[in-house]
Amino acid sequence: MEQIVALDDDRLQKRREQSARVTQLADQAFDSQHGRCEWDSVIKKLDMPLMECLGLFDASLSSVPVRSLPKIVDWLPDDFLLLKDFVQRFPDTLTADDQRLVSAFMNVKQANCAMAYSMCIRPRMKADLFELITSYHDKDMSWKDIYQQIPVFASIDRSQGAYSQFKAKLRKQREPKRVTEHADTVSSAVKELYTQNQSVDWARVSESVGLSERECLEANQFGDGKARWIYDPDTFSWDMANRMTAFIETNYSPPLPVNYTAVSNYMWIERDDCFKMAGLLRGEMTWTKDVLAKVVELRGQGMKYKDIARQLSPNLTAEKVSYAYRRHTKPIRYVPPSAEVKQQIRALVDKHAEQLPFLELR
Repeated sequence: MEQIVALDDDRLQKRREQSARVTQLADQAFDSQHGRCEWDSVIKKLDMPLMECLGLFDASLSSVPVRSLPKIVDWLPDDFLLLKDFVQRFPDTLTADDQRLVSAFMNVKQANCAMAYSMCIRPRMKADLFELITSYHDKDMSWKDIYQQIPVFASIDRSQGAYSQFKAKLRKQREPKRVTEHADTVSSAVKELYTQNQSVDWARVSESVGLSERECLEANQFGDGKARWIYDPDTFSWDMANRMTAFIETNYSPPLPVNYTAVSNYMWIERDDCFKMAGLLRGEMTWTKDVLAKVVELRGQGMKYKDIARQLSPNLTAEKVSYAYRRHTKPIRYVPPSAEVKQQIRALVDKHAEQLPFLELR
């Protein structure tokens, strides 16, 4: 037993020495310009995996001050991109208990890293982010330049969409409800015209109620006789699609959010169908179980990815279908424990060998 205890003490001492060595090299590799350690140099000197180095790093022994970045707008683009890359490289390694590793890698307080890590996993528009983007808009910066400064979302389009939705939410909270107040009047005028002609002349509605055509389109709640528009590759009409796209681009250019009630009234098509079709025209796809099952079925029939894409959407790419298919069908692979984990298990077994429960062998 004394030998086991001595062996355990030796292992702990070795780990302390490794920890001190990693921390010392990390301090030496500190880049004052970027405020963080250049971990690549530490890895090369120790010939040790990054996650193992981070696990051994001891902030209490480090002489480097830890940065405080409490708000997402405090993070520089380079810092956030580095964090995003780190999260993508180790998606299965990091858990809620492993934020210490992220903190060590970024040299940022653990609570701040948890907030930014959450934004990497599930990007969302927040008030401080919205205000910063608005300030860039006021300086006439393009969305491309804004995205380079704030690379929180997956793409420029996603940034625009999140900004527009947040703006619409604020506008709904702050602006007077002029359109809502005239909804009944507009709806009555539309109903009268539609009953007479089975169509709506929005110029006449505008003139009769004293609102602009767009305000009338946004206010109308009458919808009898509206058509459905469900994507079918055999009957899909680009004329209808181009008509809806032209209306949206003319009346709701970014960052103004699209009002799909107005789109629905203009096209005289159910609102939800207009919303879904607009997403399909942008090349977006919600990968539900039913959609993935259809992809698997068509792929099983030998259909090419580009042809499957055409079955699902007018603008979906073969690459997106291929990626979704592989993600859905790839087998779950066994990942063996690392050498460090094996060492820890062995140490625990040695330490508690006499107390472990066992079955008596007969």
